[in-house]
Amino acid sequence: FVRPDPRDLADLAGLAEAGVVGVTVARTFPLERAAEAHRSAAEHPGSQGRTVVAVDWE
Repeated sequence: FVRPDPRDLADLAGLAEAGVVGVTVARTFPLERAAEAHRSAAEHPGSQGRTVVAVDWE
């Protein structure tokens, strides 16, 4: 099992903030369309980029 380590996560966050590592986003869906996002990810398993469900906190 992999267990998150706070120091490792802090290091990774620093690398992300510095632009050293990142993620490619292929599609973004609002939370209301989460089911569609899930279907889209399942239908495109080899796509370049991740499917993101965005949460509006306001």
